[in-house]
Amino acid sequence: MLCLRFSQVSIKFQETGFRILLAGSAAILLAVPVHAADDNWNNPAITYQSWSTGANWDLGTAPTGAQSAAIANGGWAKIDSAVSFSTLTIGGTSQVQLLDGANLSGGGAITNNNVLTTANNAALTICNGISGTGSLALTGNGTVTLTGVNSYAGATTIAAGSTLAVAGVANNTTLPNSNVVVAGTFDISQMTVGDPGQPAFIAVKNLSGSGTIALGSKVLLVRGGGTVFSGAIVDGGIGGGTGGTFAITGGGGTLTLTGVSTFHGTISNPGNALALAGNGSIANAVINQALDISQTNSGATIAAVINGGTNAFVSLGSKTLTIAN
Repeated sequence: MLCLRFSQVSIKFQETGFRILLAGSAAILLAVPVHAADDNWNNPAITYQSWSTGANWDLGTAPTGAQSAAIANGGWAKIDSAVSFSTLTIGGTSQVQLLDGANLSGGGAITNNNVLTTANNAALTICNGISGTGSLALTGNGTVTLTGVNSYAGATTIAAGSTLAVAGVANNTTLPNSNVVVAGTFDISQMTVGDPGQPAFIAVKNLSGSGTIALGSKVLLVRGGGTVFSGAIVDGGIGGGTGGTFAITGGGGTLTLTGVSTFHGTISNPGNALALAGNGSIANAVINQALDISQTNSGATIAAVINGGTNAFVSLGSKTLTIAN
């Protein structure tokens, strides 16, 4: 409700020519709608149906602008063009698939309580923040870029051939509640500095998979432990750069690396343990906390000596640790 008070003022409604004359402290109350009516998906089919088809929506047309959209009846929707909404809610067993050509506008937040997926070589940017209990799944050979503030709790799955790039303001564009499973590429090299005095970083709940993590010069914080990452951590990425940091920050668990990582940066794991196993290698990295190489096939090489802290111990087992510099 909007309350306007006037003194000796005239309001003219151009369409009818009708005038209201108000004097003194007269008041007029104008009812202002908070938002347009919700538009609900009404197609329960579990094959992907077009978002743009009006018959799939209660209002007979796809939502636009200030309308909020809800897909929660078990149906599946696909988006392959520019769409607009104030908010989008995915609920129940419903799914939304983003294809090449999809463009989400309207600035609305996405509440995903089931599955949001990309496919068919989709190349798109999701500026909208994503929340909810659902998951984000990338398939195909496309690149999806996240720039919004994300808090969703489901898994982030990056299939082989797919790239998930995170490019927003650091400390905002994070995945703090999501377990990230990397079979393709997870690229954080385009992050920009957020809080003054803080590095450009992204936090994830946990990490696994056999793909590639491109750090560039940025910081990846893994909040958990107890998992195995068998892929490679590398320099560069879309934004380029070297000297990134891979940090294990919470839970007191051990993160095990079994792949060959080539990045020139720092591994920091205060209060946690990093283990190398099999052919796992971090030959160009500087280590500043606990390291266990007892499960490697033939020992390990690191770029520089371990720095500081009472937890800066090395578990060798029967293996050999070589310091390159």
